[in-house]
Amino acid sequence: MKQLIQHEPLVIATVEKTTWDVPQPLRDHFALVSIRQGCGSYLVNNQCFGYKPGTLLLLGPADCYH
Repeated sequence: MKQLIQHEPLVIATVEKTTWDVPQPLRDHFALVSIRQGCGSYLVNNQCFGYKPGTLLLLGPADCYH
């Protein structure tokens, strides 16, 4: 069985925003998003998802989201 080993460091960052106005760059990584407060909706691959505190989103490099 082939082993997959990540040689790049794991980057963890905390971003606090009242609105999500971050431009959508090309991504080559996964993003794990934890909603701490607030609620709303998020569009991922043309599907709408609701979020609230406690929601955890796993977004991949091929996902299109806003």
